[in-house]
Amino acid sequence: MNETLRNSLIEAAANGNTSEVARLTSSISEPLDCARAIRWAAHNGHLNCLKILMDVHNKLHDISPALYLAAGQGHLDCVSHLLPLVDPLYKNSAAMVEAAGNGHIECLELLVGVSDCAQHGYTALLESAKNGHTNCAQILVDKLPNTCLKDLRAYFTGRNLNLNIVDQLDAYAQRTRLMSEVGQTTAVQRRKI
Repeated sequence: MNETLRNSLIEAAANGNTSEVARLTSSISEPLDCARAIRWAAHNGHLNCLKILMDVHNKLHDISPALYLAAGQGHLDCVSHLLPLVDPLYKNSAAMVEAAGNGHIECLELLVGVSDCAQHGYTALLESAKNGHTNCAQILVDKLPNTCLKDLRAYFTGRNLNLNIVDQLDAYAQRTRLMSEVGQTTAVQRRKI
């Protein structure tokens, strides 16, 4: 693909000009590297452009950054579309951290559902807490070992950061554990009846 065509495709994708993306890609007879245009479409939430570009994209070129960019901007439809197409190892890290760090709870919930939180969840928890996204942090607290809150408290204390969000997360974790224990006790009591 010549540079003029590539730049035109990137501009059309970035601006969400679906008809121009379709026109430009219709003249191409072989798979091509649309990774930059895909990243711009995902970053700006242009799902229809993203779908057209994915149809002609040369699969040898990595589109993982598009998932990261879509999650960071909170474009749930783009994240949903890209998720099955991206290397599973990539799903576990940058996209989850971006969604959590920017407070995009719906994207985070989707990514947590397919990710290994034990391996990469602490970084996402740290980013959501640093940026004050309590709801995102709570989702991660539910998935992570209890020691993560101690680590988070140590991180915040060591950097003289406000511990208010860590206190809130501690209280949330205690309530959640208590509710879980009460639920288990109630279930055991029901079985005895």
